[in-house]
Amino acid sequence: MTGRWTRQDIVLDVPTTQDVITVQPMLSNTNNFILEDCSAGGSTTPLEISAGCPLIMPLTFVPTMLGAADQTATVVFRSPQVCNSLSLVGNIS
Repeated sequence: MTGRWTRQDIVLDVPTTQDVITVQPMLSNTNNFILEDCSAGGSTTPLEISAGCPLIMPLTFVPTMLGAADQTATVVFRSPQVCNSLSLVGNIS
C-alpha cells in the first residue's frame, strides 16, 4: 500500500413508498477503491434497499501511487425497477 487510505459512505435510500428496490453495484477501479460487499471483479450480488431504511455502503480509496495520478473510479448502481441507473463520480481530497 502506498500512502494513506480514506473512506466515505455512500447512502442509498428509497425516496418513494415502494417497499423494496434491488440494486446491482458496479465499481470501475478495484485497484484503488474498495466498495463494501463488492467482489474483486467490481460487482456484487444484488442488494435490497427498503423504503425508510437507507443502505450505507462504505467506499475506501487506497492510493497505489504518490502524487497526482489518474486514480479515479465510477460507481454505478443498476436497478431493474428504476429506469435510470445511479452513477457517481467524485474526488476525495
